[in-house]
Amino acid sequence: MKYICVKDQRKVPGPTLRGLEIVDQGSKVTRLAKNVVQTGVFDPQALKLTEDTLSEMAQKMPKNTDFVVAATESARKVQDPKPLVDLVRNIFSKNLIILDGAQEAHLSSKGACAAAQKVWPQDDPKKTLYCFLEVGGGSAQFGYHMNSHFGGISIPFGAVTVFEKYSLSADGTSKKQSEAILGSLKNDIQLLPNFEEFKQMINTIGHTNFSYNSIRYLAIGGTLISTARALLDGNRSQQDDFVGYTTSLTTLREKVFNFASLSLKERLNIPKIDPTRADIMPAGLLLFLALAEMTHFSDPLLITGWGLRHGMALRAFEEKE
Repeated sequence: MKYICVKDQRKVPGPTLRGLEIVDQGSKVTRLAKNVVQTGVFDPQALKLTEDTLSEMAQKMPKNTDFVVAATESARKVQDPKPLVDLVRNIFSKNLIILDGAQEAHLSSKGACAAAQKVWPQDDPKKTLYCFLEVGGGSAQFGYHMNSHFGGISIPFGAVTVFEKYSLSADGTSKKQSEAILGSLKNDIQLLPNFEEFKQMINTIGHTNFSYNSIRYLAIGGTLISTARALLDGNRSQQDDFVGYTTSLTTLREKVFNFASLSLKERLNIPKIDPTRADIMPAGLLLFLALAEMTHFSDPLLITGWGLRHGMALRAFEEKE
């Protein structure tokens, strides 16, 4: 569960979304995707935690704030999203927006591209091809964004669903086990109903007809930015660590295998680790590596916390202009 609050005060210094001031942003893990695939309904505990988190956000929100509330894969996958819809209506007196996969991918890429433009200001955004991978709790998004060109696809695998599907042990997984899970993930992705569309997206990027000067690879999601904070602090690209960390896929792969081999107790002892994600982080990271290899991601890699909510903020202000 994530939120962001921005102001249209473009001369105010500080972290900005193309000039918009970020007043507040935060997140809380609620595991709304827990058991949705198996049961088709929201887990009662996850729904209660979501209700409590939404209530906290409502109390923090300044008066007269223009806002939207959106849901993604969990609400798309569940048989009946009414319990979540009712929660949002009761707390905010607003209708819940359930984004489809293409909308989620598009908005996530807008947010990540804004981060990339802060990290690499020398790039001409009209001549830079941004390729992105986002790993969420219940789904992952892949695609490209350049100027008016965009393509994106969502697949129904996320950190929570992979954690449940492969029953990752709290005692850790060896490098051999992690490599086996990587292979299984790739095979399972190829069996997805929309794999042909996924493969076509890869081919589009590899054989694109529009010209660009440079290409940037962006990794998005709470699992990834939490990992970067704990394991890649020396690679921070901005004073605001949420903007991102640059690394190589080789370095990340080594760190992921080492991290996955640790027990949950050992992971929780790592400075800066997010204790609410420590159990599912290896699952999300292995999913990212599988997708990065399948989509031919390359270096340097920017891991950023700017994604869907930042893209939604950008779109909201663009619509007003």
